[in-house]
Amino acid sequence: HLENLENTAEQLSRGMQLRHAQIQGSLPDASEPQSRWECVPLILLLGAGSHAAVQSIGALEPELHSRGVAPVVFSLIALAPHAFSLLMPTVWGDAFTRCEPAAILLAPGLLVGGQATILLGLLQRGPLSLALLCLGFAAFSASRAGIAVVQYAVLARCLHFSKLVFGLCATTVTTHAIGAAVQLLVPQLLKRGGLQAVEFALLLPALAGLISGVALCVRLPPPPPPPPPPTPEEPSSLGVFTVRCTGCGALIPRGSAFAVQCLGCERAARARWRARRAILLLAVWRSFTLGPLHSFASLTNGLLQSQGLTPRDAGALVAFNKMAALLVLPPLALACAAATEPAAAASRATLMLCATTLLMATCGAVPLLLLEGGGSWAELQPGRGITLAWWVSRAATLSLAAGATAAPPLLHALVPLIVGA
Repeated sequence: HLENLENTAEQLSRGMQLRHAQIQGSLPDASEPQSRWECVPLILLLGAGSHAAVQSIGALEPELHSRGVAPVVFSLIALAPHAFSLLMPTVWGDAFTRCEPAAILLAPGLLVGGQATILLGLLQRGPLSLALLCLGFAAFSASRAGIAVVQYAVLARCLHFSKLVFGLCATTVTTHAIGAAVQLLVPQLLKRGGLQAVEFALLLPALAGLISGVALCVRLPPPPPPPPPPTPEEPSSLGVFTVRCTGCGALIPRGSAFAVQCLGCERAARARWRARRAILLLAVWRSFTLGPLHSFASLTNGLLQSQGLTPRDAGALVAFNKMAALLVLPPLALACAAATEPAAAASRATLMLCATTLLMATCGAVPLLLLEGGGSWAELQPGRGITLAWWVSRAATLSLAAGATAAPPLLHALVPLIVGA
């Protein structure tokens, strides 16, 4: 009878193991949460107003110069959104951590308020107009950093880090499509209604971003669970005192009465320091590679017009370069997807090295924009044909657009892998 009971127990154990394996195979893996792709269009629409406003600054440069705005003043106008981006991301990140719905609604709401204030300032005259313009532009600059923080944080929440690069590429495509549309529409709007028409048009995507923020608050997935507590240390026979860990508060037997951290908190602190050091190095890499490209983007339209192109032709050329540069995204997405695997450290290093080399070479194309081959930028004269300077100047603008397109997805795809899913 004992032998039969042992055989029956063994069969029941095997059956339970088989059933457990079947159940685990039918359920989704808890280590890789399901991606919420239905939230991606709302995330893309959230930043539409901010991207359109930033892209319009460069397109409005010739018009502002014709109205008496000095080059130094325009430089301050173009610099203000970037200056606010130095400190405001920390404030917005803290706000998003404390109350996610409030940050998601406040960032696009501040943009709508800023654009409406600028429009009201354009309709006024005198000191009141200047005060409203300064207040509205400050609100727009502060909201730009918040929208960027909220957009990427929500995108990382909705997509698993192995799929995040595809969402980032979609963000880049949307940004370039908005930039191309702005470059094409701003000259037409200036002819028909002046700066007031341009500002009213910029208010529409800002309102769409606010509506998408409300929808995101409803559909946003819950935050991830907190990390498990550190494994408690085994009691030591040499422990005379029992002290409390300064990190998690656990009781630790020690031979002295000094405050210490447990092994789990020490490992977590070392991991946080490594992640922050890597993020700092990524920020420095972005500053020296992508920074010059983004800074030059606001001056491209004015430079093309100074070389002989009309506002319409300059806008069309910038729009074409932005859309043509999107061709680098498919191979970049596949390379980033392979490099973001946890065991692909060598691939990540190779990808970063290649990207750095290409971006530095792209920055070297700026002097080629100043080539003048007797109408290299303007329309070709009859009988002269296409000169080498004509091709080189346009290839330089296209390479600058391609470099500014390829770097952001690569940079942002590596951040969740460094700091953890």
